[in-house]
Amino acid sequence: GPAPIDPATLVPDRSLFFLNLDPTAGAPAPEYTATTAFDQIALVPTAPLQSDQDRYAVVISNQVADTNGQALLPPAPVWLLLGPDVLFDGTPSTVSALSDAQAQQLEALRLADQPLVQKLSALGLARTAIAGLWTFTT
Repeated sequence: GPAPIDPATLVPDRSLFFLNLDPTAGAPAPEYTATTAFDQIALVPTAPLQSDQDRYAVVISNQVADTNGQALLPPAPVWLLLGPDVLFDGTPSTVSALSDAQAQQLEALRLADQPLVQKLSALGLARTAIAGLWTFTT
């Protein structure tokens, strides 16, 4: 199987990012620690998150590596979501490996994630450097 994640590569705000996407004026940035648990990466808030329906994003860059030094790579669906290319435009899927229904669903997610991808780019994290991301609302 794959080698475990190297905990030394889990560096908050350098290889991992935890962002409040709806910050109110004066709201602090999320404070967190990062570790591995059960072959997974865990980001643990060290202070309460804003509880007023704020949207957050967790982003893992390819600077996270396993114990063999292999950079973390995005799974195929994440790679497609991060890309600039349209996956479905009302005609058959533009990606031969996806059914029309799959491409249509992924295209909706890709469009929804574009503002986040652009924000990350403005922060210096190129889409090609993202190994994983997800969002949630408090």
